[in-house]
Amino acid sequence: MAEPTAVVYVRRRDAKAAKSGLERASLLDRRFRMAPAVNGDVCGASVPCTDPSIIDDGVAGEGAAAALDLRDCIAVPVLPESVEMLRQHVRGKGNCNSATSASCDESEPSKTPEAGDCGSRDSDELSWMRSLEVVGFGRQVCPFSTSVLGNTSKRVRAAAGGTKGNGANGRIPFSNVQYTLVDTLTAWLKNSSASTSHEQNNNARTIEAMVRELSVRTCPKKLEVMGDDRTLVVPRQALFVSPRQSFRGKEEEAQLSKEVGIGRKGDDAEFRELLSTVIRRGRTRSENESIDAAVMEEIQSLLWENLARDHNSPRVVRRGDIDPESGERESGHRILWPMPPPDSTTDGDCNRGFLPSRTGPNSPGWITVTEHGIRQSFDLSRVMFSRGNVTEKKRFGALVRPGERVLDMYAGIGYYTLPALVHGKAGHVTACEWNPHALEALRYNLRANGVEDGATMLEGDCRVSLQGHIEQSRDASDESNQFDRISLGLLPSSEGGWAAAVACLRRGTGGWLHVHGNVPTAERTNWAHWLVRSLADIAHEAQANEWIAVCAHVEKVKSFAPKVDHVVADVFVGPRDSPKLSSVTVVNSTGVMETSGFALTPLNVPPPSCALSEGGILHQGWLREGGGCTAHKNESKKHFELVNAGETNESPMQTIADLPKEVLVETLSYLSRKELGACHSVCRSVHAACLDPLLWRGLAVRAYGKDIVNTTAEFYRSFKEMIMDDNCMGAMPTIDNGVIACHYLNNRIPDYFFVVLIASVKYYRPCNQIRIYIDARGETDLRNPGDSTMERRNLDSDGRSAPERGSTPCDPIQGRFVSELSGRVHGHYKGFVAYNADAFMRQGRYYFTFADIRVNRMLPLMGGGFSDYPSVPLLEVRENNGLLEAFARNGKVVYAGMASPFARDTDEVERRRFEGHVDENVLQRHIHPGRAAGMWWRRRKWWV
Repeated sequence: MAEPTAVVYVRRRDAKAAKSGLERASLLDRRFRMAPAVNGDVCGASVPCTDPSIIDDGVAGEGAAAALDLRDCIAVPVLPESVEMLRQHVRGKGNCNSATSASCDESEPSKTPEAGDCGSRDSDELSWMRSLEVVGFGRQVCPFSTSVLGNTSKRVRAAAGGTKGNGANGRIPFSNVQYTLVDTLTAWLKNSSASTSHEQNNNARTIEAMVRELSVRTCPKKLEVMGDDRTLVVPRQALFVSPRQSFRGKEEEAQLSKEVGIGRKGDDAEFRELLSTVIRRGRTRSENESIDAAVMEEIQSLLWENLARDHNSPRVVRRGDIDPESGERESGHRILWPMPPPDSTTDGDCNRGFLPSRTGPNSPGWITVTEHGIRQSFDLSRVMFSRGNVTEKKRFGALVRPGERVLDMYAGIGYYTLPALVHGKAGHVTACEWNPHALEALRYNLRANGVEDGATMLEGDCRVSLQGHIEQSRDASDESNQFDRISLGLLPSSEGGWAAAVACLRRGTGGWLHVHGNVPTAERTNWAHWLVRSLADIAHEAQANEWIAVCAHVEKVKSFAPKVDHVVADVFVGPRDSPKLSSVTVVNSTGVMETSGFALTPLNVPPPSCALSEGGILHQGWLREGGGCTAHKNESKKHFELVNAGETNESPMQTIADLPKEVLVETLSYLSRKELGACHSVCRSVHAACLDPLLWRGLAVRAYGKDIVNTTAEFYRSFKEMIMDDNCMGAMPTIDNGVIACHYLNNRIPDYFFVVLIASVKYYRPCNQIRIYIDARGETDLRNPGDSTMERRNLDSDGRSAPERGSTPCDPIQGRFVSELSGRVHGHYKGFVAYNADAFMRQGRYYFTFADIRVNRMLPLMGGGFSDYPSVPLLEVRENNGLLEAFARNGKVVYAGMASPFARDTDEVERRRFEGHVDENVLQRHIHPGRAAGMWWRRRKWWV
């Protein structure tokens, strides 16, 4: 049922006039219809209102409440923010009931609106209210309007009391995403702070204004809905809380913006600023950044849940980028909602999302997309998928002839394998793929579409896995390893597989190649001629000189980037007299079918900018240079070839400045960061090469590994920034080998319990801290964790440390405790103890002692050598300055694990954490405090 909305009560005879006037003044709440005045719900059904207490006597006039029959009143819904303005106008302009309206008109005929009217309405706009009898103002449940009943998302928002945002006062209406964002922030703020209704209205207006100012990149107008189950896809930078960045100079900021294409200044941090403002207004702001991060995560989790509800989606994912240099082309999608249980080992949060540890059918990322009757299922967090290729899949299925043998060299989940079998009725399809997750999905899809008997899968690099077919196909009589049609659906270029594709065609008749590529729009014709010339040269070397290559058609699939298109060329490669070619056109030479007719291809065609580099490296750097090569670049490349061939009087290149940029970048990639700084000022060409993003990405991969780089790249604007920061903001070394318990020793009162659980140890690199996260409970006075210490024991020749309580341990290292509880709780501490990481650089084994009595001066009271909490070994450093190596050996590296392990704690999670370390009778007396009513601590219920 909908929440009560603001209404104005008028006489039944004046209801239509009131509605028309409010509609003209843009004050009518269009989400609801008028309804009889009600005073509440009886068993869920509204009853007519007979309670005169709803009348505003200041409006209706003295004594009007007693004489009024509310059964003759109608509630007209109005915008909540207009109630006060209407109330002041009614009071200022005169009494609105029939008994007093005349006197008011005579005594104050020209009174202007008061300051409280906000100056937003002219007196003429509301002059119609003079002739109406306004009874009062209030709130009640009204039925939905027809427009809302026909729209599920509007109805859900209206039922939740969402913000209207319908374009009143000349403003642009909110989009569905803005609706949900405003409603989520307003609801969270209302629940987290004890504010008055006036403060809540001010907060709502502030949030609306800030949401309107968000850029489309941060808050898009629409979100993509993917799959049969309507999975919601959030863009990579949308609604993303970016990490705090250090201050940079203008020149460095401009260079970073040029490298990665950042939009308007500051839009990468505006969502963080919005959430920070909401948190401050909710009075939950803390100096502890980890607590603020946890609150932001809580708000984001509510936002994803509300977005999923409004779009009727079962999950929300964040779109990821596909690395063009990667071989397997894994998807970068991460699941934002629903998140895994808190006790799950999967890393991730509500901001960046998580990568499920389980794959395959029924896994969290498994999705089904049905296109043209073909079911395609896959793990969206592991496998790439483009909906823009849907028309090309249908076209390819129509091109395949019944009984043809088809080879799909880059099969994926069956993008073109399934249409060839289902729609084209191919005799057999051989599918090559080296992504194991895509192979698993391909097997599943073949079974789901009932064509598993018509396909053979080859796992691994197709250039290697097809070698057996190529060797066997040299026997022209063996047609089982020869193909009529081959799909090369690899972007941005499939050039590396052309030779293998030509070698797999039928010996006698040749066949068709469907070559995909990302091609600049201005170079499409040149690319087609270069393609057929390259394929003809390959055919002459592998087959016979009588083979030709003819491009019959170039199909645009979709726009890939500004001035760059994803295209498919249908190329026939085979003998001149092949019957397969005669069905298209009659030609006897290599060329391209253009609009004006058949055009012969010259022997020397300059390669386009989207071709492989001289070293055979597949890259997309050319996309960042204005959408393709310019005429100057083509002329320079042609001149370079002529000089090397000796066809000009100029001498070959002699200086490093004359080397192509690709060669310089490849050479500089072998240098360290310090050596690159020394080469930075050699010359302009070297300086430009030193700023190449691909160079810094190679350095980052070499320094941290491909997995860490791919996972933490989103924290930086460029790979250069990652190197300069030493990836401190990214990988967070963490020791997380389960809960370590520090039980109270020599307990003189057996009935009491004291236990300290160490949940995690993190090397917080941005602050150069070692943080030990503890959860401590005690039934009597529990000493302050701020007295906890770390001490180092020397390692002997065998790598063993001194005894547990050795004779002369090193001086204890004191830390600082930061609580993560919202308030002070007697006998309970939860948070982290922070130590300066520089104190852990020396070789040795480091022991943790909770509330060390040597620090809090309790040693004399404990009888000298008495120790009540044991020393627990946490970290072993085997060489000086080997802290990172120590974490890698003792624990694991958690990517972007800056959030506290207690961030998503609930009462049940805490109880399960202590279950294995506290006696059952202790748990029972706290869960059921009434069973032991002796001492005050036994009456306390801990787990709520």
